[in-house]
Amino acid sequence: MTKTPKKTYQLKQKVQSHQHLEYLSFSDVDPLSVLSDYYTNHKMIVPPKGTIPIEKTSFLEQKKEIKIAKRYIKLHLHRTITLEETANKVFLSPYYFSKLFKSEVGITFIAYVNHQKMIHASELLRNSDLTISHIAQSLGFTQMSYFSKTFKKEFEMTPKEYRKNPPLNHTKN
Repeated sequence: MTKTPKKTYQLKQKVQSHQHLEYLSFSDVDPLSVLSDYYTNHKMIVPPKGTIPIEKTSFLEQKKEIKIAKRYIKLHLHRTITLEETANKVFLSPYYFSKLFKSEVGITFIAYVNHQKMIHASELLRNSDLTISHIAQSLGFTQMSYFSKTFKKEFEMTPKEYRKNPPLNHTKN
């Protein structure tokens, strides 16, 4: 009887131990279609106009990248904030960051940034004598018309109307 070298024996054992996996077949998976199916099946119900969106996950449950991004947004409300720069701050691709942000927060990145800016604008309109154009500029808006349009979309009134008669039930988010 010839002896089988130890290494050959170990290799035969490994091959035999994995033979039960041969019946499994793996097909090519398109990651974009998987993501698309996931997001199609997990879309957030759009809140009624004029209401402040409720986040899908609590701050404590959110991924660290989202927490960092939200902090970054709060610290930079005074200027234009892009998806790309924020994604870079958390070391994610803009595409993945955008999808992750929407799945965690429940609204798009731009909608969240504008929402935070409008909350800050409403506080400034209530508690300061700054002109509306100065408030718009201090929040990184270069066009007064876009600021007014965004504000009206959020609060269903113009900044001027808001300053004259702010709603009583406004809550900070």
